[in-house]
Amino acid sequence: MGWLLVACEPAPAPAPVPATESDGAPASAADPCVVRLMTFNIRYGTADDGEHHWTRRREHALEVISEWAPDILAVQEALDFQVDAIRERLPWLQVVGEHRDGGRGGEFSGLLVDTRRLEIVRTGHFWLSETPQAPRSRSWDTALHRTASWAEVEVRGAPDRRMVVLGTHFDHRGAMAREHSAKLIVSSLELEGSANGWVLPCIVMGDFNAGESSAPMEVFRGAGFLDTFRVLHGADSGDAGPTGTFHAFRGTTDGDKIDGIWLLAVSGEPRVVQAEILRPRRDGRPASDHDPVVAVVEW
Repeated sequence: MGWLLVACEPAPAPAPVPATESDGAPASAADPCVVRLMTFNIRYGTADDGEHHWTRRREHALEVISEWAPDILAVQEALDFQVDAIRERLPWLQVVGEHRDGGRGGEFSGLLVDTRRLEIVRTGHFWLSETPQAPRSRSWDTALHRTASWAEVEVRGAPDRRMVVLGTHFDHRGAMAREHSAKLIVSSLELEGSANGWVLPCIVMGDFNAGESSAPMEVFRGAGFLDTFRVLHGADSGDAGPTGTFHAFRGTTDGDKIDGIWLLAVSGEPRVVQAEILRPRRDGRPASDHDPVVAVVEW
């Protein structure tokens, strides 16, 4: 492939975990041309959240992920023990990317890929800054150093079904940083083509800390990306209902949709066939301070 993204490297090649009847294999396993996606800010596990502390909602959050059974999961704010908890529950998920401080230090805003369904061809990771290969680097008006992690994946049994998927978490304070982060991601994906003379579909997932009409989202739109949720629930359709995704554990659904899954298709494929904002509540309590966003795409 001709993808020349920052910090490009061949993917490690662990033996995929074979699916068994007890694995709870996702429904998409029956169709090699369907990919289930999820982005979920699970809130860092050492936060002083009182009744919403990670220890009190851990099982709820893990159940939300398990029930959706994503082929590719983008998480945000996950500390090392939270990533471990996800992989203990879903051991076929392979981690792609580094934590914010490098290695396993700090929060993780990367990807977990189901290696039963998808083969990881190559991966990459960079910091959202003017020196993206420099660990912990910051630029613009950002409050914290932020990252992006990506993987080129191939659907097992369907080698012509390939895509590049990227997970990220934009800065919560810096408006300039958010816009430049979107531009950096778009430029890094090199959408003009590969050495083989063709381009791959691209998906960008994450917590963007920016509403749908914001400058960073306009960067994605300007590059040809579509918000998968809005593909099926147009702004004027009236069927989407409240679309807020951050609620600070209040469980409200108003406000902006700041979490999302963006798709750049090639010749109209893959197609978006499902897109939702999940509202997981247990006894009225949410699984995190964000509600997860999910989508299903198919060729």
